[in-house]
Amino acid sequence: MAEALTACEGHLRDHGPSVEAYYLLALIRDMLGSHAEAAKCYRKVLYLDPNHSEALLHLALLAENQGDLAEARRLQQRARRSEEVAR
Repeated sequence: MAEALTACEGHLRDHGPSVEAYYLLALIRDMLGSHAEAAKCYRKVLYLDPNHSEALLHLALLAENQGDLAEARRLQQRARRSEEVAR
């Protein structure tokens, strides 16, 4: 995981912002237990792609785990809407 984390950070440094790189970085940080850092990366994904349903759902899960049920519900609804638009 540490090697993947370093590779993602290097890719972002060398190539600039990327939805895919930030999403992968968020997943890695989430798996490593760095939930606050993962949330920052998921938000960067959403800045670049506001309809990224996977990032919305992961962010909703983080909000739910922190007890912010209203935010989790809002993000889940947003994810559902983005999936409906994609169809």
